[in-house]
Amino acid sequence: MKDYKLLVLIFILFIGIRLLPYIGNPVPTGYDAGIYIHAIKSFPNLPDWLVQSFYSALFLLTWPIKLVGLDPENFIVPLAFFVQFVLFAGLFLCVKRVSDYKTALTAVFLLAVSAIQIRAYWFFYLKYILSIAFFLSFLSFLGKRSYYKATIFGSLTVMTHLLTGGILAAVSLVDTLITQENRLKKLFSIVTIC
Repeated sequence: MKDYKLLVLIFILFIGIRLLPYIGNPVPTGYDAGIYIHAIKSFPNLPDWLVQSFYSALFLLTWPIKLVGLDPENFIVPLAFFVQFVLFAGLFLCVKRVSDYKTALTAVFLLAVSAIQIRAYWFFYLKYILSIAFFLSFLSFLGKRSYYKATIFGSLTVMTHLLTGGILAAVSLVDTLITQENRLKKLFSIVTIC
């Protein structure tokens, strides 16, 4: 039970640090927040410049916000918190699956105090953060040899952030070359994802 208290304390630290930009300032920071708001409002009729340079499945995933009449400007900060929670949970579960509980605690603590992740959050790099969460889920299912689920989360990773998808493809290829078992399933999964 003591370990769960430590996990809760790390999570409070994680969320607390991410609340700092909004104390006395309700406006999202960064250039990307404005692009997300614009994309959510205009999806599925996105301008060509957005489709060619910034497209992400995140806009499709947030489309229901527009459909139910919610204002994306009021939803963007809660969306950022949700994406951070998904990342926190994904990292904890993936590391716990690969290693053990204490290593997973260490990983989420390092995430909580990571200057790079805090910066990514403050600048609303939501598609990057969400793609990392999907990538961690992909790794977790790949480790369990659940290729169907790994394919789903791998596809979500690629559709959310293409550069993270490149890392996923490299990891998949290395895993396929190193491990002998289920090579055909792995190759099918890689082809489906890409």
